[in-house]
Amino acid sequence: MVCGEFRGDATLLWKGKTAVETMCKFPEVDSVGSGTAAMLVNLLVELGIARFSDPHNIPVKPDGHVSRVMMRLGLVPLWGTA
Repeated sequence: MVCGEFRGDATLLWKGKTAVETMCKFPEVDSVGSGTAAMLVNLLVELGIARFSDPHNIPVKPDGHVSRVMMRLGLVPLWGTA
């Protein structure tokens, strides 16, 4: 994909695009799902590699440990009890 569609320039995956557009493009790469796409976009921003006009649209995907702790603290409902 990077070699063909983007002529070897991976930055074209996000340059000139919004965060949402980039998150929709990343899953076209083999083995990249929506959660991984969101984490990749977050990394691009955190590392200062990319800036998006809509950073408020980048979701945060907590890992399993964070989710369990939040449930135990009562910050989110228990799974299956919503």
